[in-house]
Amino acid sequence: MKRLLLLALFACKRDHDDSIDQAVRRLVTDDGPGTQVAVDYRGQRIFEGSYGRADLEADVPVTQDTVFGIGSISKQFGAAAIMQLVEAGKLSVDDPLAKWFPSFPRAERIRIRDLLRHTSGIEDMEYTGPWPTTMAVSRTDDEVVALFADRPALFEPNHGWSYSTSNYILLGMIVSKVSGVPLADYLRDHVFAPAGLRQTRPCDPYELIPHRARPYEPTKTGGFAPARMAVLTEYGIGGELCSTSRDLLAWQKALVSGRVVSPASYKEMTTPQPLADGTPILYGYGLCVGELGGHRVIGHSGGVPGYSAELLAFVDDDLVAAGASNGGQVVTYAAARQVLGIANAVAVPITTADLAKYSVTGYLAPGNLRFEIDGDHLVMHGIFKDEHGWDEKAPLVHVGHDTFESESRSLNVHFTFDGGRVRVIHLMFGSAALTMTNPTPL
Repeated sequence: MKRLLLLALFACKRDHDDSIDQAVRRLVTDDGPGTQVAVDYRGQRIFEGSYGRADLEADVPVTQDTVFGIGSISKQFGAAAIMQLVEAGKLSVDDPLAKWFPSFPRAERIRIRDLLRHTSGIEDMEYTGPWPTTMAVSRTDDEVVALFADRPALFEPNHGWSYSTSNYILLGMIVSKVSGVPLADYLRDHVFAPAGLRQTRPCDPYELIPHRARPYEPTKTGGFAPARMAVLTEYGIGGELCSTSRDLLAWQKALVSGRVVSPASYKEMTTPQPLADGTPILYGYGLCVGELGGHRVIGHSGGVPGYSAELLAFVDDDLVAAGASNGGQVVTYAAARQVLGIANAVAVPITTADLAKYSVTGYLAPGNLRFEIDGDHLVMHGIFKDEHGWDEKAPLVHVGHDTFESESRSLNVHFTFDGGRVRVIHLMFGSAALTMTNPTPL
């Protein structure tokens, strides 16, 4: 009987291997930048896949040991570090920023929890000021803070929500100030070690990191070039870490099992609280709470020059998927959708004339978003200004009730009308939620 059970489990895993691999291979190539993905389902590792090249020039393939920058997934590691210090009685999420940065504008009104939740009103230095054009410059902590400290406030603390890596740059510095050790040392000893992570570390551009993939960016001609140099360690816990999909799955397991923070702290991290006026948000502490095809998901995506990554936990399905890329496509959603049987979005017929009311444009960091008609469907056109003039288009499927989705359903867009025109657009990227207000009709 035991042998039959093992054979059945092996057959189930093989079926998942084949179906996930087929779904992924529709999205990746073997001769472009690489992609890595791993999936745990019901307590078992059911899939690991590596595709493409870690180094295009040297023709080095991606393996499961290849290390990628994980960008903003770093934020949950930083939030866990903050909660450890809270548990140790060394700080409180209600402490004012002024306790550590007394000269920072509005510091008496900004709380630690505002930094964790992106409700501080501090502008994101990633896309404003001098950082986008000087990201290769090495700076001290004080010089990094000076990049955004005097930028105009977006709103009063806890009276709005705007994603900002600046919040987590400050939090990383607070971890160092409170613990009395460099941030990298604290993370190594108190966050990575108890989670059993082998390849997670700061992505220092001036260190040799075994198996690190070279970062690439798309060119206007459809090829790839080395990504722009960025001193990622200046992001701190906002986006400095490198990791692998295996380590990310190990991290998720450690985080929910109480090996890094207490169950009460993890619940606080994953329970978004409304703004002061009762407006709900979908962001906890370093983690987003969203849904994909009716399946609840807690996670985060990440992107820094030349790298992108995703870590998704479908909490009601006992499914965790992680993936990363060095300039290609992250295929985490495709793998998860295959396991969960989430079908592509089903179109609800709509006339071109009716599509016109959704044709609007507005600003949403890191650039402008324009919703425009392309033939018989709506397209979200994101324009992200940089020296490459790179942009991105996402075809949308009308699913009814003023709502559109990407075909894969990883993007959901809902339009809210007032007085016959679009006033608010809610965008949900599976594990992240953004809001655009008062867009302008095209």
